Amino acid sequence: MPVDAEEPRRYLIASAVAHYPKAPRWDRPGLVEARDEIISLFTEDLGYQHVSTLGLDPTQVQLTERLRSFCRDDARRPDDIVAVYIGGHGEILDETQEHVVLTSGC
Repeated sequence: MPVDAEEPRRYLIASAVAHYPKAPRWDRPGLVEARDEIISLFTEDLGYQHVSTLGLDPTQVQLTERLRSFCRDDARRPDDIVAVYIGGHGEILDETQEHVVLTSGC
């Protein structure tokens, strides 16, 4: 789908944490297919460009560094639209009630 230079660009960053090396009971291999379905929906139906900067099963460092790198890249424009999909487990921390994503290094 051609992009009009005047229109905001639409990017999708999609990942899934389907395998947890330190906790195999958390593995959810079906999340790989779910990620593929999200990519298909966003790219085929909604006009997004998939940016595969995260891949599958990112660690916490990979997740934060790669997202930061993409967002701070000189190629980004203020009107860019970025959708981020991360399938996997999450947790609410008891002490702070903060929501966290459990990455493959967990």
